[in-house]
Amino acid sequence: MENSINNRKKKKVNAFDILLIVVALALAFAAFWILDPFYLFSGDQKQPASITYVVVFRGVDDDVIEGISQGSTVTNASTGDVLGKATSVRKRDAVVWEYVEGESNMVKKTLEGKSDVYVTIHLDCVYEQGIGYTINGQQIAYGTDLSLRLSGFVGTGECVSLSVSK
Repeated sequence: MENSINNRKKKKVNAFDILLIVVALALAFAAFWILDPFYLFSGDQKQPASITYVVVFRGVDDDVIEGISQGSTVTNASTGDVLGKATSVRKRDAVVWEYVEGESNMVKKTLEGKSDVYVTIHLDCVYEQGIGYTINGQQIAYGTDLSLRLSGFVGTGECVSLSVSK
């Protein structure tokens, strides 16, 4: 009887135990790979990038638009950090949609003396995985509001387009 108890305590590692350990390690590696496949092997997470983005300033007074010019340096309005160079400036009539009492649809109305200004900006920045495109801690992303200063204009606009330049 004592001999059978000692046999139970002295278990040897067999092929099944090794197979079980290998499967557990493979599952752990697969979980890390699925969660973030590039993190384990990518090394440096920051890469230089060159982007072109478009910011729209809505409802700008027509007499102020002259201060927005192609070729001017674009900076962050509060910090003064350079956020690129304006490569194109386009102007469109500012419109609003209004509900008309008694009608079942909205009516498009042009705002007199106001325009929507689209400024295309080129920027050399950094791409950081998980964060996106940044310059001096300022994230440039589609849909974000940016407070910008151009040569004769300061305003807050929305980033409506972003593409990687070559």
